[in-house]
Amino acid sequence: MNYRLSKKLHQRIILLITLSFSLFVSACNGGDNKKPEAKAAVVRPVKTITVKPASNSIKKTYSAVVLATQQVDLSFRVSGKLQQLPIKNGMEVKKGDVIAQLDKRDFQSKITQLKSQINQANAQMKAMKAGARPEDVASLNSAVTAAQAELNQAQIQFNRTAELVKKQVIARNELDKDRSALTVAKANLNSKKQELRKGKAGGRKEDVSAQVAVIQGLQSQLKNLEDTLADATLRAPFDGRISSRQVENFANVQAKESIATIQKTSSEIDIVFNIPAPDIVVLVPIKDQLKSTVVLDSYPGKEFPAEQREFSSEADSATQTYQGRVAIKTSEGEPILPGMTGNLIVTGNSGKSDVYSLPVSAIASQPSGQPFIWVVDDANKVSKRDVTIGEASGANVAVSKGIQAGDVVVTAGISALQDSMTVKPITAVGE
Repeated sequence: MNYRLSKKLHQRIILLITLSFSLFVSACNGGDNKKPEAKAAVVRPVKTITVKPASNSIKKTYSAVVLATQQVDLSFRVSGKLQQLPIKNGMEVKKGDVIAQLDKRDFQSKITQLKSQINQANAQMKAMKAGARPEDVASLNSAVTAAQAELNQAQIQFNRTAELVKKQVIARNELDKDRSALTVAKANLNSKKQELRKGKAGGRKEDVSAQVAVIQGLQSQLKNLEDTLADATLRAPFDGRISSRQVENFANVQAKESIATIQKTSSEIDIVFNIPAPDIVVLVPIKDQLKSTVVLDSYPGKEFPAEQREFSSEADSATQTYQGRVAIKTSEGEPILPGMTGNLIVTGNSGKSDVYSLPVSAIASQPSGQPFIWVVDDANKVSKRDVTIGEASGANVAVSKGIQAGDVVVTAGISALQDSMTVKPITAVGE
């Protein structure tokens, strides 16, 4: 009996354990039949701006430097002895004032001699073109008649001597003498006839041409001497101040030897600045409408109105920028020295309205290098948009294509964005 009781108790214990395990497993598996709750989508806050209508106003700032004052060493182009030296160190001179003068007597004497030669050559030319005067022609005719008579007499004498030689009355050498005399008489007659023809007809064309060349050569020499005479006076090339004098009066000086140094004085100072190529394209066509102002570091807060002078047409090989030049007026008590630095501020109206300005932080780049921005739509979802950018100015960059007024553009937090992502636009700190 005890054995049976024990056996039943054992079976009940096993059944109880089995039921307990089943309930445990059921309890554990009960949660698997419930669906997990969906997590709420993350909305990323991003800083944005709304694109404003494009402005056609221009404001550019460039680093600027005051140019050195023009300084020139003055010298003669010819050598000679100084006769006048009226300048002193520190002396103010005007353009064209005499700085120094050489002794001109040698130059003037040579000019006088050359003018006399030219007058003689012109007189000869006139005579060659006009021919001989009537009295000269008459004289030439008389000379021809006399030469003919001499020839006739020589012929008669030759014939007589020849007859005597034939008769062996005189020696043959007498005949040779008369033959020579006859030859000379013939030559003399031909010469007199040629002189008569020249006298009646004037000089030959080739003789006249040769005389013209002679006169032209003399005139060229005269021009050179007159230039040399002018070069014997040294004049100031511009308004300025004599900074130093290197010679004393009455000294013998050589051509190109420095006589004095002059520094340009002016109420205007030139200032140079460098312009990037994109700005050149915009500024040069409207340069007459631009307003320029210079602010020098030495005079902070003071604006000097500037006048546009020029833009270079060739880029610097190192910086690939173009040099511009402006001028500002100086005044007493405000010395502006070479090498002073500052900024040139250019303002104006470009006449264009298709260029917008965005913060540089709004621009991202594709692996290909194509710049793009993130634009937020009305549902606060972002999308990429390719843009065309221009020159950067400070913290902003010009954008000419890809945006329009009213677009909402992400300016911060762009690295974590994806297409169609929902964002929370923030336009001010604290939102």
